[in-house]
Amino acid sequence: MEQHARSMEDCVAWESVLQFVCGLSDDGAVKVFQHLTSVRMSDPTLDFSKTIPDEENESDVPLFDVTYRHERFTDLVNTSFQEVQSKAALERHWLDCTAGIILISKYRPLLEYIPYMTPLEEVASCKAVYFSIFHVFSRIYEGLEFLDLLHVPLRITQNSAALLIGDFLTQLKAVRCTACSFSGVLCFHDGKAQFYIRGLRLGCDDHARLFTKPIVISTPSRSTNLCSKQSCLKFLKFFSCQDIDNAQTFKDLGTVIRNSKHLETIEFLGCGDGIYELLDQITNSSTCSLMIGLDDFVDAMPSVSLTSSGAEKLASVLPRFNVTTFNVKLVDCCAAAVTQLVSSITHKTLQELSLHGIHLTPAVAVVLGQSLSELLSLNTLKLHGENESILQVEEMEALFGGINKALPNLLLLTVTGFNARGSLAPLTKRCYFFPNLRWLTLRDLNMDESDFRGLLESLTYTSDLGILDLGSNPLGSQDMVRSLVNQALPQVRLIYWQSTQ
Repeated sequence: MEQHARSMEDCVAWESVLQFVCGLSDDGAVKVFQHLTSVRMSDPTLDFSKTIPDEENESDVPLFDVTYRHERFTDLVNTSFQEVQSKAALERHWLDCTAGIILISKYRPLLEYIPYMTPLEEVASCKAVYFSIFHVFSRIYEGLEFLDLLHVPLRITQNSAALLIGDFLTQLKAVRCTACSFSGVLCFHDGKAQFYIRGLRLGCDDHARLFTKPIVISTPSRSTNLCSKQSCLKFLKFFSCQDIDNAQTFKDLGTVIRNSKHLETIEFLGCGDGIYELLDQITNSSTCSLMIGLDDFVDAMPSVSLTSSGAEKLASVLPRFNVTTFNVKLVDCCAAAVTQLVSSITHKTLQELSLHGIHLTPAVAVVLGQSLSELLSLNTLKLHGENESILQVEEMEALFGGINKALPNLLLLTVTGFNARGSLAPLTKRCYFFPNLRWLTLRDLNMDESDFRGLLESLTYTSDLGILDLGSNPLGSQDMVRSLVNQALPQVRLIYWQSTQ
């Protein structure tokens, strides 16, 4: 082993050999676990200690996530331990391999061959239990029940009363919802246990209330003295809300997570104006990434719908965050509110920008056009018009005319739902600024022959273009359009159908 299994990759290749040795004798198993421990200690990428929250010595250094390498190494240790004959006797050697950390996930459940143990009484060997399980509250409950940890108390906020993890999970399971979930870690230090939620997804008001309203628990905890005063959300890293559209719920959630200093990402899917109530309370917004909506190709994840009031409020808080995704519906917004919102979208971190139901007035076109050339991280840009609003040459020039340098990261560009007949030249003439464009959609724009030929000529500079969608444009028969595209862009797959108008 010392000669041929010096790295984790070597050990993976020798996995069947390690299992065989562990099954031969307990002495052989001890040698295997000692060797795996030395491999873990010699590889910085397998350092489990940096993933454990330390509430007493908290610093500004962000916590490391449990990585695939951690999980694969744990699998290697567990499959070897499965073959051990005297599991209870070698329990400490097994835990030493992963620095006393147990990983439980949807794909790596707590294995039945692990001996019955009470980690609270094994402080020297067991440091933490990780639960990277989404959508399965029952799996977390079963894992903690197996480890006899349902009696451990937790606090939702620092000032809230302690409640048992078992009671909390029981109430979570009682709500019939498959959209809500969390991942977490149970840490052991100096005889105390503390449960932290690292990732939280909420998709219904009922589950949200379990985090924002007091929960009356009648069962006394036999481990109250072990409970830390810290909030279980103190080390929250990822927070997501889906299909919640209650302003008071967002306000209450903002109060609960506002002091989560390690919060790195906030995500909203299918929500509404109320998201402002939450975002306005976040204290570490300058280091927090914000994702609003998802790509509209995913029908199950609609974009956020805003009214004029909601757009104006959101515009006031957006500059405080590192916005990476912005996918919103603006059908119910007035022109002034859209202008104010668009003027706040100037983030260098922005990767996806999708505006649905937008009416590109001259003011909106000017403001948005001033930002586009500076959004160097942008990989997706989608503009969906409302009721085939007319897009004049002046608006197109204001929108795309300011682009004077390459946008190398732009992979997908969509402009659809406008009447832009004879007005596309400001866009088509600048396609060479999108050298890595892979998907271009110019659908339902009432394009004319001049627009079409100008587009084909400009697209010769985009060698990576794979899909060109010209659906619902009056360009003639499919055979004729396909023939012209094949001549100019033989590598491109065309999507086209004759407009019925």
